[in-house]
Amino acid sequence: MRKSWLAPFCLSLSLAACGGGDDSGDSGGGKTPPEDNTPAASIEALERDGSLPALDRSASLAGVDADGNGVRDDIQAWVAQLPASDSQQQALLQLAAANQQALLVDVADEPALRQVVARQMAGVKCVVRREADVLNGQNIVTGMRDRTANTEVRARAYMRYMEAVNGYVMKSPDGNGCSDE
Repeated sequence: MRKSWLAPFCLSLSLAACGGGDDSGDSGGGKTPPEDNTPAASIEALERDGSLPALDRSASLAGVDADGNGVRDDIQAWVAQLPASDSQQQALLQLAAANQQALLVDVADEPALRQVVARQMAGVKCVVRREADVLNGQNIVTGMRDRTANTEVRARAYMRYMEAVNGYVMKSPDGNGCSDE
């Protein structure tokens, strides 16, 4: 039963990876038809009207990181639009960078895997500690993961990473986990 997390995780990744096609077959003039109330259609409609930043759904595993800070530009835009304090946004960017590393790490490199796990643990701890409501912090962590692994190629890379680190036992980061303190 060690893999009881796999089914809900795969479902959440599937929902996050839905959609992303071009609008060429959309006969509604760029608007989502009212009868299409799937999560993917709702997200696409919010992205089109500017309520949500559009996520990069390219075939690239790494996505675009124009400023080279280790966080995909679309994830950085999502964090920027959240109603969060500067310290909360810093925590989210720390976690986003760790999640991005999880996609890109060589799963055969044990020391690199351990470093990424430690960075993710620190990022999660930092986000949750800086959030007034722990449950909201956990939801944000999940949302970050889902947005990071938002395409099939990214979801598969994240699942390879999770499979490689399954069973790791590591000490919780010291302090609040935040790298800016």
